[in-house]
Amino acid sequence: MAGNAELCILNAGAITNNLKKGNITRGDILNILPWFDNIVVKELPGQIILDALEFGVSKLPISSTGFPQVSEISYDININIESSVITDGDGMFIGFTNNRKRRVSNVKVNGEDINLNKIYSVSLIDFIALGGDGYTMFKDYDIVYEASYTDSDYLIYYISKTLKGIIPEKYKNDEGRINIYEKNNFVKMICQFFIIFNFFFILIHFLI
Repeated sequence: MAGNAELCILNAGAITNNLKKGNITRGDILNILPWFDNIVVKELPGQIILDALEFGVSKLPISSTGFPQVSEISYDININIESSVITDGDGMFIGFTNNRKRRVSNVKVNGEDINLNKIYSVSLIDFIALGGDGYTMFKDYDIVYEASYTDSDYLIYYISKTLKGIIPEKYKNDEGRINIYEKNNFVKMICQFFIIFNFFFILIHFLI
């Protein structure tokens, strides 16, 4: 990943469309990733990562551009639990209520339980790294690496050069990074904001 990051968090609003079947043009990629976001790396404690995930899922089951899509990390969400997240009038993260109940559980980084005291290198787009979509918990941490190309640039390069213009079938499959439970039942989220082709996260793997 960019700057040897260990994991990635991407707000769902960064992805504005699905990848169509058939030939892909530069215009198609820009329709999917239209914001020309720069990719940066910050070194974040596991606790901040957990707080970010909890904030990102706080609006479920309502769709949200802040929903956290991830790579090299997996987690479960129980939306039966009322969110304890506190935000201001603009939807910016402030903290948690006293009960500190968590919707997010079973968080694993590269297959291992997250260590809340460990410092992880996290790849982000600059928008949320600077507090966009309410992710204020990231703002106070320094950028340790900034890529020279935008997210769409990397994706175009990966498709055209690394994949030689052919996208493998495996990128259609859901890898089970995010599992959502409601009323004791597993829910397969099909909302466009939430389950996106894993293909979009080749961007992150490409930056290794």
